[in-house]
Amino acid sequence: MEAVPLSFFHVLVMLSAGGLLASLAAHLRTPLAGGYLFFNGVVLLVFMVLGLWLRLALPLPALLPYEVREPWVAYEPVLWLLFAALLVVHLLLVRAERPQMATRVGLAAGGVGLVSLVGGVAAYLPPVATPGVLFVLALLATAAGTLALGSVWSGWMLGHWYLVTPQLSPRPLLLINAGLAAALGVQALLVLSMAGAALVAAPAETGPATLLDQYSWWFGLRVGIGVVFPLVLSWMIWRTARTRSMMAATGLLYIATGAVVSGEIIARVLYFIARVPV
Repeated sequence: MEAVPLSFFHVLVMLSAGGLLASLAAHLRTPLAGGYLFFNGVVLLVFMVLGLWLRLALPLPALLPYEVREPWVAYEPVLWLLFAALLVVHLLLVRAERPQMATRVGLAAGGVGLVSLVGGVAAYLPPVATPGVLFVLALLATAAGTLALGSVWSGWMLGHWYLVTPQLSPRPLLLINAGLAAALGVQALLVLSMAGAALVAAPAETGPATLLDQYSWWFGLRVGIGVVFPLVLSWMIWRTARTRSMMAATGLLYIATGAVVSGEIIARVLYFIARVPV
């Protein structure tokens, strides 16, 4: 399980980038309070700083059973540092009550985050017979994971805002929850396709076959806790938010956050050791 620390790094930066994009996407449709955007952004910045520190402290050659790819692995910390700098500027503009400029800078930070994630997929792509196919699948898994992590976290934080601002429209939470449901739907299709590939694949040391052989327990946790359970919770959140039962919705988001984060950590570990994006 040497890949666990690297998986924590990826989950932290995916959550930070995804959380910023999810909150801004909801903000563009229905303006959110500056206090929420600032507080949520500060927490996301903390996650980014922790992730960047972890990445710089990790001895990458000792954590993966294969070589990382240059030059993307060298660019990665620089890109995330640029993301963090833009996020700081975004927060300062939010605090200064300059919403239009803050949104533009926030979107620029989100764009840098997306480029960083694509670079990360390229940097840690395992050596396989069909690297192009794996790259596309890994990119899809990373995008869905980033949206799931960002949506569930920003939704949970927004849920607390409803407890002190009960007259706030439920639309932003419904929009963020829709993003969560969409991301989990993509992940469900992905794990189903990987399970199908595992059933027909020949036994091997790495690849889809290992998901139902060597790592069946972890794959089951990934599917059950990380995809199916939060997908059910997203439906319950939608029902409670529509009826303005925001305390119940926030409680469900609390559980969903734990499930999605746990599932993404397992997914990253499985990717690094089994070389299968789930």
